[in-house]
Amino acid sequence: MMAGQPLFPEPASPRVGPLGYVEAPVRWFKTSTRPQAVASRAAVNAWYAEFPDDPGRKLAKRLRSSDGVAHFGALDELYVHHLLRRRFDDVRYEEDGKGPDFRVYERGVCVAAVEVLSLFEPPDWAAPQTRHGRIADQLNKAVKPTAGYFVRFEVIRGQRDPSPKAFARFIENELEQLPPPEQVPHQASPHRAWAHWPRAIYREESGTQIAVTFIPMKPEAPSRTNPDARLASSNAFTGGIVLTAQRLKERVREKAGGRYDITGIPYAVVAGIHDFPDEEEIIAGIFGRTCPQGRDNTGLFGIDSERPDGRYRRLSAVIALTGLPLWDTAAHDVALLPNPHATHPWPLDAIPARNLAPEYENRPAEPAP
Repeated sequence: MMAGQPLFPEPASPRVGPLGYVEAPVRWFKTSTRPQAVASRAAVNAWYAEFPDDPGRKLAKRLRSSDGVAHFGALDELYVHHLLRRRFDDVRYEEDGKGPDFRVYERGVCVAAVEVLSLFEPPDWAAPQTRHGRIADQLNKAVKPTAGYFVRFEVIRGQRDPSPKAFARFIENELEQLPPPEQVPHQASPHRAWAHWPRAIYREESGTQIAVTFIPMKPEAPSRTNPDARLASSNAFTGGIVLTAQRLKERVREKAGGRYDITGIPYAVVAGIHDFPDEEEIIAGIFGRTCPQGRDNTGLFGIDSERPDGRYRRLSAVIALTGLPLWDTAAHDVALLPNPHATHPWPLDAIPARNLAPEYENRPAEPAP
């Protein structure tokens, strides 16, 4: 990237179709010309223009990385800097080459510090997710949903990917034999419509077996005529149940401030959460799970026999970033979970956020183990 050039220039060629499931997420910024991508590119370029990157442009390299973890982690840091700059003029990044990520100053005095972490799906999900996405991408290139059905599939046996051509032919043959989709209960139909959806099993001599479900569309579904529509879904929950609460608590605990010089100032950890979180899971990880007395004492914040004045008092708050459509800044969801026992309370105007403090009730059913 040359001086004066935006981080993500406008693509030279139009591309309005979606990214492939295993395509590097950064290609949304590099290649897409959808209106949402244009708006996202403009936002990120503007935010980076005010970012105090180091001479080696370390953040820029991560933002432009084909590695999804590096890319999204850098976006989290960039967005947090943008939020801080809305309130503070002097926001410094990795000051003196040490953490936390950001320190904010007023009249030359440090008044708060922020560390950013990014929470992704468990590492052992990567292989099945990537495999499923790879098969789906190949199928979507070969077969369009013009027959009025979507396809959901699951690899139930075998370590090898199916032959792309053979699997596509199998799907095309099955679609030709299905009844018109109008004759099959669709997704908006009454309860248990899914029980009537057509199914088939694809088999190869290698032992690979794939269970396929054909999901009927509504008669007016735009995917029937959209040349960019995808036949097969990403099946985002391939890996299993997402336990955000425990994983969030463990990651924030690692950043709770013990290794940083944050004496005398409020300190917050901002968590960019990228694993399909339910808000209750986020609240449970920080404030505890619901119980008859309010919330139990299993969250990060609370009291126990060893710390009657409160746990992790150096940590003023956790701030959760979820659902950040970059093309619509008004729809960004930022939630503040303040530590009621913090030595230095977090200033509520430092980062604009929904305050979830009312979710905390320090009436545990029993002390945390």
